[in-house]
Amino acid sequence: MTRTITALGLALLTACGSRTAFESGAPAAERDASVGTPECPGGCDDGIPCTIDACEAGRCVARPDDAACGPATFCGGPPRCDARLGCTFPRPGCDDGLDCTEDVCDEARRSCEHLPDADYCPLSARCDAALGCVPRALVHDETTLYEVDLPSAALHRLGPVDRVLADVALGADGSLYGVVRNEIFSLDERTGRTAHAMHISGVGTALDFAPDGSLYVGTFEEIARLDLAGRTREPVSRFPPGWHASGDIAFVGARMLVSAARSVGGDHLFEVPLDGREMIDVGPIGVSCVWGLAAHGEALYGFTCEGLVLAIDPRTGAGEVLADVGLRMAGAAAR
Repeated sequence: MTRTITALGLALLTACGSRTAFESGAPAAERDASVGTPECPGGCDDGIPCTIDACEAGRCVARPDDAACGPATFCGGPPRCDARLGCTFPRPGCDDGLDCTEDVCDEARRSCEHLPDADYCPLSARCDAALGCVPRALVHDETTLYEVDLPSAALHRLGPVDRVLADVALGADGSLYGVVRNEIFSLDERTGRTAHAMHISGVGTALDFAPDGSLYVGTFEEIARLDLAGRTREPVSRFPPGWHASGDIAFVGARMLVSAARSVGGDHLFEVPLDGREMIDVGPIGVSCVWGLAAHGEALYGFTCEGLVLAIDPRTGAGEVLADVGLRMAGAAAR
């Protein structure tokens, strides 16, 4: 829900609840409705300050009087008298209708400001002041993090990272990890600072969290499950002869998918069964160096070293170019 800060409007709302307005020229029964009459022995004061209360034909009548609520304001709009609620400001002047913006109204300047707050969006989304929550993937080159809006592929720079990146993985709790060569490290998305987590054997090129929270790493030869707390590594599956990890891991539901390459031809999408069975060649992606994969629900996206953003069919592996962002992307992550 959009939050609207309208300090003056709140003050006016409080003020209109503390006064009653009756026309000075009204009949006595209207001017003092709390006084009983033979027709209305208990009086007709309804306790709502902005209504004009009267006894008519033996029954109490309450007429809302908008003028009793004061003048219209920029932030609060025209006040209204509700016969049950009293003074209300039904249409705040700065409400943009977006769930992730904080709408701030300045009565003195007669202006509105809409402040994006990604904390009100899902984990893999950013808050846009004009669009609201926009699905995104984190991508990177060797030294800098970016956001890519999905599926539009609009690119936004986040900032530098204090070491070279081969791939990143985003956990369900918002934690971000990276891999370079034989080291896993935690990564602060906002500051770009890293901290050592564990060493691995082999050269790490791919990284992702499974839905159950397990962290998997891909080297040139195999996929392994990592235990960061115990700092252990458990092999899961090896690539078929002639194939090696080309860039990344992503989970579409419970399916682990990886991009793989060989000495000739473009990259293929492989599925990695987690029960020890051999990898399954899903099909050719159609382009080379798909170094980043990111899934949003059932949708799978690829990011290449040549700057291409792809929509990849997780059933066939076929890739469709969405845009060329002109960035040598080395990895990606989403949740």
